[in-house]
Amino acid sequence: MKIRSYVAAAVLVSDGQFPGQVISAVHRDPERRQALLELQESLQAAPQKPGAIAQSIRSGTPLFLSEIPRERIAEFAVSPRHERAVQSLDLSAVICVPLLARGNPLGGLIFAQEARRTFDPADFVLATELGRRAALAIENALLLEQSFDREGSASRANEALQLIADSGMVLSATLDIDETLASLAQLVVPRFADICSISLVDGDNLRRSAIEAVTPELRERMLKVSEGRGYADPELLGAATQAIRSGRPIFLPQVPSEIVTRLSTDAAVVERLREIDPQSAIIMPLSARDQTLGVMSFLRVGRRPPFDREDLSLSSQIARRTAIAADNAMLYAEARRANDAKDEFLGMMSHELRTPITVIHGGARVLRSRFDYLDLETRRGLLFDIERESERLSRMLENLLALARAELDREVVLEPVLLQRLVPRLLDSASSDASREVRFASDGELPSVAAEPGYIEHIVRNLVGNAVKYSPADTAIDVILQACGDGASVRVLDRGFGVSDEEAHRIFERFYRSDRTSRLASGAGLGLAVCKRLVEAMSGQIWATPREGGGLEVGFSLPPYNEEDLDL
Repeated sequence: MKIRSYVAAAVLVSDGQFPGQVISAVHRDPERRQALLELQESLQAAPQKPGAIAQSIRSGTPLFLSEIPRERIAEFAVSPRHERAVQSLDLSAVICVPLLARGNPLGGLIFAQEARRTFDPADFVLATELGRRAALAIENALLLEQSFDREGSASRANEALQLIADSGMVLSATLDIDETLASLAQLVVPRFADICSISLVDGDNLRRSAIEAVTPELRERMLKVSEGRGYADPELLGAATQAIRSGRPIFLPQVPSEIVTRLSTDAAVVERLREIDPQSAIIMPLSARDQTLGVMSFLRVGRRPPFDREDLSLSSQIARRTAIAADNAMLYAEARRANDAKDEFLGMMSHELRTPITVIHGGARVLRSRFDYLDLETRRGLLFDIERESERLSRMLENLLALARAELDREVVLEPVLLQRLVPRLLDSASSDASREVRFASDGELPSVAAEPGYIEHIVRNLVGNAVKYSPADTAIDVILQACGDGASVRVLDRGFGVSDEEAHRIFERFYRSDRTSRLASGAGLGLAVCKRLVEAMSGQIWATPREGGGLEVGFSLPPYNEEDLDL
């Protein structure tokens, strides 16, 4: 049995919205196909307007008009254009059967006659049965499609969970940060991305710690890109830097070609980037303890599907775990360095303390046991050695105590200090050699600086003591006080052997002693390190500069006292 229809159409709707998607539209006369297309387009232009067929599909109630008087054609029209398209087809009868699944409209089957032809009740019954079977088939197909979608989603979710679990194992395998990151990049490629690059913050720059790609050739291209001499567009670089510093990811589901062009001013680099053919990118900041440790970049190239929101979420979880692992590795490395420094410190101090203690102990024993048998000159020599080594021991202990205090004092209480009044008083006791000339000069009245007087006393005593120790006995030591910016500075100058330009910054390291001066006098190499730590605790700066004609200038500067700014 057939429905004798000149026009037939199958329509699928979404959320009950008509006209939805026209699956098929057929006219018995191929030459009238254009008029049918015009009818479809007129419906698409006004999807929300009411019409008899639209109302039938939305309500789920079949429409059966065995004959359509010409004056009722306007009921089917949703717009003047649609009305003209209906009239051009010369429709004379219509059957619309809604396709329902569990009470919800899926679409409709529409049959129409032309040129005063009509439908009878048998045609309507047959159309209704066709609609029922079509609705059932469509519902089954949709359920199967949903089943495949759920299965795909579940499979994708399982893969993501497995990747997260595997990344956790890799990140916990070792505390060697570079080895860990290299293993992680190899895990991510190719399971999640075609290229993975991880860089860590190193001072003001980013140091690439790991890079991996699906092929050796692609990895080589990436390495050549990073070695290029060009620089990125300042606006683009600034936006990316700001996003990373704020902890926000950069997500490019599709990488526009103009972005590739703006990534470098080096034409060769741009050409290599085009050869790589990046299609989709995610750049995740590595953040832990409210600081950005680096960035982790994921790229997909060629015809691989682009990243979506689920991929962005997965990359965020991987980056978060990577940041925690990197932070733990850095903390471990820092603890190792601190432990090594402690061992070095204990070894150095045990060696340095042994000499003065041996001299003091030995001299005291000789004086006690053989005092009556020693001549006056020998007795004085032993007492001088005991005094000298006692002073050396006292200086070492003072430096150790000052260093410990600076390390433990998280909050330094600063107060206004007039250096032109404090420093001259300190110079009287700064040198252990009363015969040495220490000359003081000042620019006059200077602003008060924010300082801790006890720190100033220790710094001046150390600087002047060093100048006396490492310069000839017949030369004077100059201490100059002058303005420095809004604050003031203290400069101590001698005419000793000095140090080279290359060594000038190293003399402030713990236990460092220059080869040029270590033979002139004994010491533990702590004094200037202590000075540097104390100056920095007061937000100041310290420096050392070789002098023309020989000698060394060591000075420090302090900021002005401003009560509103002091919140240390």
